[in-house]
Amino acid sequence: SSQDGDRSVFAGEPICAGEVLIHLPTEYLLFGEWEGSDAIKAALEGQGSPHEQRRALPVARVLHEAWHAQAPQSDTAQLARLYVTMLLPLAVDTPLTWEAKDVALLASHHRALKALDETKSLLVAWWKSISNHIGFAPEWHEFLWAYNLVSSRTFGSEQQPCLAPFAD
Repeated sequence: SSQDGDRSVFAGEPICAGEVLIHLPTEYLLFGEWEGSDAIKAALEGQGSPHEQRRALPVARVLHEAWHAQAPQSDTAQLARLYVTMLLPLAVDTPLTWEAKDVALLASHHRALKALDETKSLLVAWWKSISNHIGFAPEWHEFLWAYNLVSSRTFGSEQQPCLAPFAD
């Protein structure tokens, strides 16, 4: 941790190609597939591309783990809850979370504004769909928090993105 509070990992010596830096058992990874994901997949049908929809599932999982999951029964479930509620940052600064006056500074970047507007429209639809299927209705800022975390911290393939506790 630096003096200004940033948390970063730096290599103390060269890292060789193919060198394993951390190994996490598969059961510790947070995938979008969980007991509530089938209903969410159905609700998201037609909302964005299949790739975008696959990103929505881990968002729902993060929200579920953070606010609604029952008391964790297994060590793996306890790790998921700990990771989501205590180890992830409380805020992720992206244009999606900026105030209107700050977004206005992008006025000369028409493509960026168009992409931001399209992303927000899609996310509003996801927020409404996901809220109906995870057992509670997250506030918009809570949904954006989960989306920004998933967008900035997922590993894996386009087919199966996941969060990897401690590796991110």
